[in-house]
Amino acid sequence: MRQLLRLARKLQLVEVHFPGHVSGARKYAFFRLADLYIFPSRHESYGLTMMEAMAAGLPVLTTNHRSAQDLVRPEFGLVVEPNAKSIYQGLVVLLGERGKLKTMGEEAQKFALAQPFSRAADIFALQLLSLLKEEQTTQLQFRYSR
Repeated sequence: MRQLLRLARKLQLVEVHFPGHVSGARKYAFFRLADLYIFPSRHESYGLTMMEAMAAGLPVLTTNHRSAQDLVRPEFGLVVEPNAKSIYQGLVVLLGERGKLKTMGEEAQKFALAQPFSRAADIFALQLLSLLKEEQTTQLQFRYSR
């Protein structure tokens, strides 16, 4: 966090705010102030905060992790590669279409509110099964490569 604060000061970014950890009503107050939710995770089992932001009516920009593949649709979000250049390019695309952000947020909200929370458990279970299959395949390849 300190590095980000120093960088923001160095670049004279006056509209950048680093609130640290937020939860509860304060988190939803921040959602109401935002136009877009950026979720640059490299590894994510479900993306709970992403779904919370979508339920609050925010479109999302996220990186290509397992939950993004299951939860993000082009009508309300953009999935990019997990690197700074791709995230920047995604921001340029989405912020260049500011007029669409409100409609995208409405679509995100419809999608998120239609998802029962039990779906998170289903997605997590599928991801675990996928990892187990990958592990079994790796073990078989190792066993037969000797």
